[in-house]
Formats: sequence, C-alpha cells, structure tokens
Amino acid sequence: MSLGSSTLFRRPRQRLLGVIALFALLLPLGFSSQSSSSFETLHSWVLGAEQPQSPLLRGADGRLYGTTSQGGSSNRGTVYALAADGSDYTVLHSFDYADGAQPYAGLIQGADGRLYGTTSQGGSSNLGTVYALAADGSGYTVLHDFDVAHGANPQAGLIQGADGRLYGTTFLGGSSGYGTVYALAADGSGYSVLHNFEGAHGATPPAGLIQGADGRLYGTTFQGGNSDAGTVYALAPDGSGYTVLHSFDGANGSSPQAGLIQGADGRMYGTASEGGSSNAGAVYALAADGRGYSVLHSFDGDNGSSPQAGLVQGTDGRLYGTTLY
Repeated sequence: MSLGSSTLFRRPRQRLLGVIALFALLLPLGFSSQSSSSFETLHSWVLGAEQPQSPLLRGADGRLYGTTSQGGSSNRGTVYALAADGSDYTVLHSFDYADGAQPYAGLIQGADGRLYGTTSQGGSSNLGTVYALAADGSGYTVLHDFDVAHGANPQAGLIQGADGRLYGTTFLGGSSGYGTVYALAADGSGYSVLHNFEGAHGATPPAGLIQGADGRLYGTTFQGGNSDAGTVYALAPDGSGYTVLHSFDGANGSSPQAGLIQGADGRMYGTASEGGSSNAGAVYALAADGRGYSVLHSFDGDNGSSPQAGLVQGTDGRLYGTTLY
C-alpha cells in the first residue's frame, strides 16, 4: 500500500442500483415494532457520482452538513449542507486537489462555529489535508498539509479536545510509515505528532479518537499489536503515556475499522470487523484502563457479519450498530 496512491484503505461498499439517498426516518412517539414510520428521501445523488460515505453533522443552526468523496466542480469531493427538511441543498466547497481531495470523514463544528474536516488525498504533497470553513461555505482554509514524515492519508475525522485543540489520526506516514496520532490548534498552528505507530504497539488506524471522561484520548488500530490483528490504545493529549489497552488475537476479534464510544458505565465499547467465534466480527467492551476485556457478541453470518461502523448507546442504555453483510 503506497503513500498517496489511489488504493487507500476504505470501507467496502456493496453494489447498488438507482440513487444514493440521504434520508430521514420519523418514528412516532411510543414507537414499537408494530408502529408505522415515515421514511422520507431528503436528497438523492446519482450512483457513482458524489459517493457520500461520511456521517452527517447537525449544525448549531439546525442544518445538516456532510462530505462526498467525489463530485463537485473538479470531481475531487465536496462539503455540502441542506435544511433538515431536505430543502436548500448547497455545495459549500468543491475540492480541487490543491486544497484537498477525497474526504472520507465527516465534519465537526468547532467552538468557534466553523466546520472542520480532513481529506485523504490532495494538498501540497497529495497526502491529505486538515481544513476549515465557515458554515456558509466562506473562508475555506487548509490548516495543514500532510507530508509522510508527519503523517499521511487520514481516513478519519477530527475531534476538538477540552483544550480547544483538534486531534486526529493518519492511516499511513510517520516515522515508521504505520500512521500517527496528531494535534493542532484550530487556527492551524502548532501541528505536532503525538504518537508514531510502529507495528508492535499498533498500526494503520482508520478510525478517529474520542476523549474519555478522564481526559485521555482513546482509539483503535486496524493492524499491529501482539497478533498483528489490531489494538485498542490510549494516550494523554500531550502524547505521553501511550498504552496498548488490548491486542486483538482473532478469537476475541480482529481488524477493528471503527472507533470507540464510552458508555454510561464508563466502559469503552466497539466493533471488530473480523474475528470472534465465527470469524465474522464481534462487539466488545473493556474498562478505560484496559481491564476486563470481553466479547459481548460474535457475529455468525445469520445474525450479521463484518461490522465496519461503530456503536451508539441509546437512551434506553442499549448499544446499536450495523453490519456490512
């Protein structure tokens, strides 16, 4: 897998017919499995054109914001917005390669109201960028150009830490070529590599970070660790104290492509895309200090397989997620 190539890691997509739709599903109060629901298509893209792959952000103004990995004036991807009722769809920015290309990750809205994101390619070295723009599309700015030595080809988006800095991961690059954890100020200054993955303690993180209740940063790697099947890791926001909390070994899951959530009980929860008792993926949990790792569910094909995305915890306390197959 070469740096800057067009064959970067990306989550596989099933072949579809027709259109790709951004949709809303309205559930009635007192919803049950017997209740009717209202499905509404808010916006449709032509299959193979824009290719929206990222989750949506609901902005402070109530509008929905997202990215497409292709399409736009240069066919390098876009940032878009639309009203929650589907009206007023607007392309806020078309990437042109020089300012970034192929954003696979979604957006965050910073404390300053601006939108922040990453592109997997493009920029001065064709290895991706961190960018910002106003919610109306004005003021687009490349905050950082990735350059191999300091990280390359970010697949994941950003978080804004309690200190106001932006934190993220790169899939490749860094001192060993296996990816990095990085931070920078919201104005683009002070870029620093907090950790270089080197294989033994994790490699190639496709997923982003969360900041735990203890202030530490938590994430997963797709490869590396004791069995080269991926890891769960933590580190302080200044980069110190990097710790492998868990090394996947196949039987207990492997190759996590999604990040973590911290549950109401303080434990970390995630999905492994492979491994488990049927080698079809697993849902797992562990304490924030790495103790008590357990497989909560092993997929077996009949009940789903290959979970690529992470989890959410509902107001009922249950965990919800999806499988690719």
